[in-house]
Amino acid sequence: MMKAFATAILCGLAALTQSAALVRAQTTATLDIVVTGLRTDQGQVMLSLHQKAEGFPGNNAYRQQLVSIQGGVARFSYSDLPIGSYAVAIIHDENGNRKMDTNWLGLPKEGWGASRDPRPSMRGPRFEEAVFELKAPRQEVRLSVKY
Repeated sequence: MMKAFATAILCGLAALTQSAALVRAQTTATLDIVVTGLRTDQGQVMLSLHQKAEGFPGNNAYRQQLVSIQGGVARFSYSDLPIGSYAVAIIHDENGNRKMDTNWLGLPKEGWGASRDPRPSMRGPRFEEAVFELKAPRQEVRLSVKY
């Protein structure tokens, strides 16, 4: 009787562990980001991943990363992200100073981009223009660079 009870408890714990793993798998996702249209492999691409509008596109990022460029393409990948709303902003930091260089009018001298490829003419992209829904288990976002 005691052996059967212990076996039932162990089976129940195993089922709970599998259920917890399944729930975790359904509440997180992997996000792959592909940046195309880079005019040179010189420098790096700076990416900021945002969950809210505050600070977008440059400050208060949820995650930030620098990657090298190969053949005019940069690739980023984030795993175990909570499912939800995100926006991506990138800068092609050609000179490696880790900031967006601008001309005397304040217009970008280096390439930039955002998820969903918004193209505002005299301002930076807004969160609402770039936001997308991340869904399980894996999603790819492609964006092109504007110079």
